[in-house]
Amino acid sequence: MRWAVGALLGVSLSVTAAETPLRFAMPDSWAMPMVQFERGRPTQGILYDMMLSLATQVAMPAEFHVLPRARVQSAMEHGEIDVRCYAAQSWLPNQSGDYIWSLPLWVQPDVLLSRPDPLTSARPGPSDAPVDRHGARLHLPDPATAVRRRQARP
Repeated sequence: MRWAVGALLGVSLSVTAAETPLRFAMPDSWAMPMVQFERGRPTQGILYDMMLSLATQVAMPAEFHVLPRARVQSAMEHGEIDVRCYAAQSWLPNQSGDYIWSLPLWVQPDVLLSRPDPLTSARPGPSDAPVDRHGARLHLPDPATAVRRRQARP
């Protein structure tokens, strides 16, 4: 009987230790190629693959917390997530000293595109917007998305 209780205790302790997940923050505003969401869960993309690889390297299961971008900072401060990817120190004012920053893994330059002669070209309308989802950064407005939202309201 003691053997059975000891074995059960040993198995339960090893299962508890093995199941501690590495919790990643995933803002719901991310879009491909960074991450694709289906039914509110990440399914593919550069950051999704990187996070899975990181969890594999440290032998922990990955757990993805899909949150509105404005709630990610609060989740970090309250210990709800362990890792936040694709962020810059300059984006995060009033940081506590509890963060450990890695070196940047890649640089994403800011690029603006325009037509050759924007003053004489016809302005694109909502019907010219791409069908694929796209992302915006740091609460910057996206005119095509705003038009679609207005059209969808009753």
